Amino acid sequence: MSLRALATGCALVAVLTSCSSSAHSTSSTSGPRRATTTSTSPTTGTGASSTTSTTVSSAAPLRIATAAWQLPEGRAREVVLAGDHALYVVGGLDPGKSSTARVWHVALPAGTTTRLATLPIAVHDASGAWLPPSVFVFGGGNASEQSAVQQYRNSAVTIAGHLPEPRSDTAAVTINGTAYVVGGYDGSTEPSALLATNDGVTFRPVAQLAQTVRYAAVAEIAGRIYVLGGEHHGATIGTVQTIDPGPGSAQIAGQLPAPITEASAVVLDGALLLVGGRDAGGRVLDTVQRYEPTTGALTVVGHLPYPVADAGAAVVGGVAYVVGGETPTVTASVITLRHA
Repeated sequence: MSLRALATGCALVAVLTSCSSSAHSTSSTSGPRRATTTSTSPTTGTGASSTTSTTVSSAAPLRIATAAWQLPEGRAREVVLAGDHALYVVGGLDPGKSSTARVWHVALPAGTTTRLATLPIAVHDASGAWLPPSVFVFGGGNASEQSAVQQYRNSAVTIAGHLPEPRSDTAAVTINGTAYVVGGYDGSTEPSALLATNDGVTFRPVAQLAQTVRYAAVAEIAGRIYVLGGEHHGATIGTVQTIDPGPGSAQIAGQLPAPITEASAVVLDGALLLVGGRDAGGRVLDTVQRYEPTTGALTVVGHLPYPVADAGAAVVGGVAYVVGGETPTVTASVITLRHA
């Protein structure tokens, strides 16, 4: 969790390029992508619900830039959810590496940020979901792993329930009104159960991971959950797991070319992008890589303006926002990715 990350995360990272606040963009040509789009409803920062089909040119360049706006202060390991022309940024680590309890609304595209509420429990390394009409935050870390499910609704924040066990270092995706909590750490072990909830309060196991994991990048395409990299019993891994929550099946689908952890995953115009992260040596990465589910290929399709790991991410209006993160210092900057 968090305790390991707080104690050793910075020590693992070599001195790298610092966060730049000036606009910087790159472009690259991407190959074929699956023709699906993401849901316009709020989703987790680690993935998005695929609901309809569209045609995306295989030659569309990916444009990457530092946003002209920033968060009011740095955030890392926070929950980022997509709203209607907005982002919700919840909890996380502040620049002093302390857990925060703030809930922010970020209006897009201007990036105007409003403080909405304060969580009952400050957390980082949590996951979250939008289950209308509420935003839910699942577990997370503080002085120890938390089991509380915190709910934001109509300007009020409450503890709505509890996970079956404490969990930090999780990811979550929402598919057709059901949120799935993936992986994590309970303070001594890595739970294998994929948890599902329709109301944010009651949870049921629907599958078992083929390999337990924390800090994984997780996304959903066409109802299937992809779990990329992360850490297994303290070692950075390159395992790709796929989960079909309907029948409750999970399997190891392959291996990435190199181990990676603490990356962000977004589905942008049907393309599953693995953004930033850390390599097995703890080095913060600046790569944007496209994972092709049908072949298992992983291709570098661009570079970020600065290396970043542990950032929240979500897609709104055809733009992926990579929010904050560790560079290795906690940054307030935001990166945008879009296809031209």
